[in-house]
Amino acid sequence: MIVDVDRYRVFQLGEEFLAPYREHSVHWGFGTLSWVTYKRTYSRDGEEWWQTCRRVMEGIMTVYRVHCLEQGLPWDATEAHRITEAAYERVWEFKWTPPGRGLWIMGTRFMYERGGAALNNWGFISTKNIASNYADPFVWVLNSKPVFARAARANSSDTFSMDPPRASSLGEPP
Repeated sequence: MIVDVDRYRVFQLGEEFLAPYREHSVHWGFGTLSWVTYKRTYSRDGEEWWQTCRRVMEGIMTVYRVHCLEQGLPWDATEAHRITEAAYERVWEFKWTPPGRGLWIMGTRFMYERGGAALNNWGFISTKNIASNYADPFVWVLNSKPVFARAARANSSDTFSMDPPRASSLGEPP
């Protein structure tokens, strides 16, 4: 799902709610090892844990809010804030966390503009119609996380051939 945050705006937690978390120390489960792993892998642009929790929770609710608005489903901002604040507190305390890729990409401009493929462990795209459009599966793979592509069985109804790209379509070499 591509999320038009310029049109719908990003769901935001209140500054008064976030204020205490800025000052609290984080109880990293494995101490320095946990902190280094977090900073190396999930922190974006040097953000602190409270900011990562904010980005992730606001990202989740932004996607949910836009889905509700686009599909004509009920949206209650007060209830959404109550739920998000409770979830934020639980993430902050490590009672639950999104998967690592969720900590890494959720709530970023990249995710809003390109969709949620980076949030997935794996993906699938068939090559059954590769003879008519052989670029699409490979473009999808390059724009996604590691995926498994299944080649069509080579029998009389599934066989295909590919013409090599013409030099003119490749452009000039650098």
